[in-house]
Amino acid sequence: MSRRVTTRDDIAAVIALYKANHVPREISAQTGVALRAVQNLVKRFHDLGEDESTAPLPKSGRPKLVSPWTLKVIS
Repeated sequence: MSRRVTTRDDIAAVIALYKANHVPREISAQTGVALRAVQNLVKRFHDLGEDESTAPLPKSGRPKLVSPWTLKVIS
């Protein structure tokens, strides 16, 4: 099972279908987004509200030691 990145378009489609009273199983089948991802997006939509639900959250983890400028110089 591979991991697929959910794009902003996918997120907007999931939220729009949810607002149109579709169940998560139907949304998953129509958009191709995994059922659990749809459930998480709907939960985030309820928790954060309409405006902030499509904005990507900051990524956790250690910051890179090499800056993008340094990578450009190296390559």
